[in-house]
Amino acid sequence: MSTEDDILIERFLNDELSKKEHKAFLERMENDVEFKERVTLEKQLHESLDENSWSFLEEDDNPEVKEFEALLKSKESQKIKQSIAEAQADYQGSSKDDTGDEIALKKPPSQKKNLWLYTAATAVLIFFVVNVFMLKPKSNEELFSKYIQKTDLFALIDRGYVGNDSLLSKAQDYFDNKEYQKAADILTQVVDSSKNSNVYIYLAISQIELNEFDKAEKTLNKLILSRLLDAQKAYWFKSLLYLKTDQVEKSKKELQIIIDSSYFKSKDAKKLLKKLK
Repeated sequence: MSTEDDILIERFLNDELSKKEHKAFLERMENDVEFKERVTLEKQLHESLDENSWSFLEEDDNPEVKEFEALLKSKESQKIKQSIAEAQADYQGSSKDDTGDEIALKKPPSQKKNLWLYTAATAVLIFFVVNVFMLKPKSNEELFSKYIQKTDLFALIDRGYVGNDSLLSKAQDYFDNKEYQKAADILTQVVDSSKNSNVYIYLAISQIELNEFDKAEKTLNKLILSRLLDAQKAYWFKSLLYLKTDQVEKSKKELQIIIDSSYFKSKDAKKLLKKLK
């Protein structure tokens, strides 16, 4: 391919061709396979440098994707993009064709500069593929940590409440400070007589953090049988418990129950189930 063709393709991708030139360009693509392949490659490289091409990232809740999006928008990335744009601009001037339409004229680019542009664009593509599309699947432990952190917990008691709930207040403080053994010791004393589903949930999470998985499972099963208003929440925490203990099939069953019954965290259950299939 000649330098003139390189310039022509770049003008096409930047929407700088006149109507007459654009028509002739498309006709050449239909009749010249090699030219069409070159245009396709250049288009891919061109789009890799266009931030509009990354708009789909905004709808992805993958943390790594969000991290990559932030990187693309960082000052450092913007400086790189600006440098590339300035290098491209060095080639450009302007004039008019025989129809009076303004066109962009370009100085013949040196092979060194052209290679630098292609290398930069390719690096962006490779970085994206390696860091997003080829990410290693998250471990069950990582998925557990992600979703347990996303799950908001109601307080064991209303902090403005005045009554005989000093034990629960202490348990809350221990839990918040990650003193799970002390929290579990208190909650174990009151769970059987409690009419507060959060007591069961806090106790189960404390037991999970203490690696007392059998106890946590029994606590959540008690919550299900309690028929308390929020007893359905136990299914979500059971799914996470099974995930942490690598009992994936059991986790899937709990998630499916949540989805089928539109229980607590049904949307997250759908997302998590997809990750496990």
